[in-house]
Amino acid sequence: QQQYHQQHQTKNSRKRLFPMSYDPLPSGQSLLRKTKTAAFRQAPVFTSAADFEDNLEEPTKGWKYLAGRILSKEGDEEFTTRWIYARFVNRIMQKMTDKTHPWYRTEVEGPELNRKGHAGKVVFFFSMLAPFFFPVVYGLTFVFLTFGCCFSFIFLRRCQEMTPRRCALRMLQVAVESFLHVWRAIFPWYFWWSGGSKKYLCDGKDCYNKQGRTFFADISVILVSVSCVAAGFRMTRAILVTACDSACQTRQHVLEEDAQFGEALRKVNQVLSDVKDPWSYFPIVIGSGVNDTDTLRVPTSRQVLIIVASAASCLAPQMFMTIFYHQPWLPESTNIEAWVMLISIVFLPMFELWNYYQEFYLAIKEYKGVVDEVLIFIYLGASYVEKNRPVLHQAFKDAIMANDTDRQSLNHLGSDVESFDVPNKRFLTSLKIQERENMNTLLEINDELALLQVYRVAINLSTPQGVIFYRRLREWLTTDMLNERAEIEMFINLSTAATFFAFLSLSWTW
Repeated sequence: QQQYHQQHQTKNSRKRLFPMSYDPLPSGQSLLRKTKTAAFRQAPVFTSAADFEDNLEEPTKGWKYLAGRILSKEGDEEFTTRWIYARFVNRIMQKMTDKTHPWYRTEVEGPELNRKGHAGKVVFFFSMLAPFFFPVVYGLTFVFLTFGCCFSFIFLRRCQEMTPRRCALRMLQVAVESFLHVWRAIFPWYFWWSGGSKKYLCDGKDCYNKQGRTFFADISVILVSVSCVAAGFRMTRAILVTACDSACQTRQHVLEEDAQFGEALRKVNQVLSDVKDPWSYFPIVIGSGVNDTDTLRVPTSRQVLIIVASAASCLAPQMFMTIFYHQPWLPESTNIEAWVMLISIVFLPMFELWNYYQEFYLAIKEYKGVVDEVLIFIYLGASYVEKNRPVLHQAFKDAIMANDTDRQSLNHLGSDVESFDVPNKRFLTSLKIQERENMNTLLEINDELALLQVYRVAINLSTPQGVIFYRRLREWLTTDMLNERAEIEMFINLSTAATFFAFLSLSWTW
């Protein structure tokens, strides 16, 4: 309060953009939305690249988190089935592109992401041909991990810092997942070439005349191949998403290094993302040392809905065959082949659909996070009268109260995360301050510094410097939205195409 009264009595008190109780960040420290590290110190330059970025053991120019890069202790990649296919895509595309123009090269030009090359076509190509690539890629992986387990163990221990137990479990996990990917890719071919189409497929008359036998819907067999395409899409798009994210964060860092307003940008981000300050807007605004993966999780209720939706989508064709043609619910216990067929056509698509729905949900939630960031930006830049307009105030209140509630569930981040016991404490305090200021005639009710405790940041738009800073902050937030928008657009495009072809298939089947 003493600090506030001192600032209010000074003519230039309203030129402050942030509380004086926070010290400026050390020079070179970056505050970016995804993973804020010192890796993003320069803009990526490919014109003089000695090798492809994904081939370098020591990441350069902010590309540490690029998916599909070579395994190293300096990188962020882990040995998983997704990394294996992403690495395969990068290696294939290296034969077709130049070192200065990798296929994932992306730059921020104004308010748009500009992909240098045919990135969309690459994602489409390696997604549609995943049923042909999976047997080769994951077949070799399974053989290598099974028959060369000792060499694989030594190789992984050299590339990444893992305990022997964790390394052995990771190898077992990758081997099992590789086998499932191989079987997912070759199952439709096995089904048709082994005579399964004659044994387990039938038209209407045959199904009615052969009651007591187990038949499968042809759409269920096709769903296995579709799940393979979806898996290829998830793994390939991860490369493009991380490349776009690196480009966006690099541009944000350029703004933060601005000689005139860079320190103010870093200060605003520090204040709004401070995990130890319950008045901050974390996890909507994420600061240094915290990743989106630490805060973005699928709630249990959503997990249940995703599992139910995945199971219903994959069981529906078989349940239709069972009920409509009066077939037994399960094959005979001695018919091992029928059981393998049933498990394959149900659980393989179901597992992939579950993964796809999870990533789609997280992409939507991440995009909602940057939209809430923009809402905070609009509210902080509004005047006192505009802040109390019903539409803007209610939208801001709903978003922040939901954020404060979610913050209480981030126990896995440790005891450093401070939160309110009551989610609406911020707005109760704001109401008390406004009532107090109304009774005090010596102070102006429209003084933004009166509510600095609640909103943490006040922007003075009555000066040219404040207006320019407002524009810089808007550009920072607009850049932050580009990658999330591109990510969710890819999901929507694939989902739309899948829905269209599913509708055609349903019409043809009916």
